[in-house]
Amino acid sequence: MNSDKTKTIAFLNLLRAFAVVLITHAHTAGVWPIDIHGGAALGNALFFMISGFLLHVNHDSRFLTWYSQKLIRLYVPLTLVQIFLIFIHPERINSVLKWIGVEHYWFVPAIALLYIFMYFILKYSADKIPRYIWGAIVLYFLLYVYYYTTSDSFDVDGHFLLRLVLSMIEISIGAWLRVRLDGRRLIKHPLCKGILACLCYGIAMIGGKLQINVFYLGQFLQHASAIAFAVCMMDWGRQNEDKIRHFLEDTKTGRLVIQRISALSLEIYLVQLPLMADFKKFVFPINLIIIILLIGVCAVILQKLSRNILHRR
Repeated sequence: MNSDKTKTIAFLNLLRAFAVVLITHAHTAGVWPIDIHGGAALGNALFFMISGFLLHVNHDSRFLTWYSQKLIRLYVPLTLVQIFLIFIHPERINSVLKWIGVEHYWFVPAIALLYIFMYFILKYSADKIPRYIWGAIVLYFLLYVYYYTTSDSFDVDGHFLLRLVLSMIEISIGAWLRVRLDGRRLIKHPLCKGILACLCYGIAMIGGKLQINVFYLGQFLQHASAIAFAVCMMDWGRQNEDKIRHFLEDTKTGRLVIQRISALSLEIYLVQLPLMADFKKFVFPINLIIIILLIGVCAVILQKLSRNILHRR
């Protein structure tokens, strides 16, 4: 997904690794002795904004060539995971579509569809991205009202189309930030404001779980806070690019942990769900240690297998 211009931007690697940790932590329900999992919306907002920031379309690029490369990069590792799951859990063959489609791995088909949208936007009307952002916000609002009024038990994350439009907003903002953050300061004190947005997200999430009316009705407050958080963190990273690069390149933590997690972001996302499901029953903290180790090892193996297949094409 990286273009030649942006693939070495250090702050994106740091934020992508942070997003991986947030999303993985959000899937740890049943791992911890108390219910402290959460942060998925924060991680998703960062992921989609980074994806939008990194997307680049040359004017002479052909859609099928451009799109097929990204589609293969997404679905080769996902297919390998499915084959492995069917091998160790034959009973899951009846629910493969749930795992490969819009339920467990909703991120993959969502970003595959958004790539189509972003290709034509970036190639033919990149200067009008703010209009598409506002259009997506209006569409999200209309869908939100519709699902809320027609669902017995409303949950934003339970509707793929709602998630898709939300991700459209985030990936479009990421593409817009690529231009806005090019040598400019967008927000004063972005880290402080990012922390404040994170606190607002936490309050909205807890209120939604407790089904407090204002928060349950306004689950969009969680995602609005997450988007604000992601924008602040992107601007903070851009303003501190040199310091972050120094940390990632000149420290063992940066080189061996942060950069490695960032490079394995897709693979970590794909392997964590089945591993979480199979090892949650172990006693804490043994379950957590086993899960972390297996996620790391399996992600590395999956990445190597995927690269071997892609290099043979």
